[in-house]
Amino acid sequence: MRTLVYLRGYRIWFVPNFSVWGESDATELIYLAVENIDDAARVSFGAITLDGKAQDVLYSDLTDFRGNQLPSVINSPRVIIRPQSSSGAFMVNQESNSGFRIARDKTAPDAVMADLFIIEMD
Repeated sequence: MRTLVYLRGYRIWFVPNFSVWGESDATELIYLAVENIDDAARVSFGAITLDGKAQDVLYSDLTDFRGNQLPSVINSPRVIIRPQSSSGAFMVNQESNSGFRIARDKTAPDAVMADLFIIEMD
């Protein structure tokens, strides 16, 4: 009985054939700029991605192998990536409750197909 309680306590999704096109060299630069033009001060805040293509994935944009859309928020998620070829794919940062950033191996000529296992740990 203890095993059933343990297994039922977690939600798990399997997302097959996910295309990983992001590049690991992508760097997100967050900036704050202050300018004064004709005695009018203005503050600007923003973010820009440099050197590569960042691939940010939201859970709500994913569909599991049964055709069910994943929830928009997953508590304490873990994403396990299983590439379908010799070219690898990996997480760029730690997963958040709403999504994650993923990248392919730099040596891969094109996008890498991978299967994703997404596990709610809380």
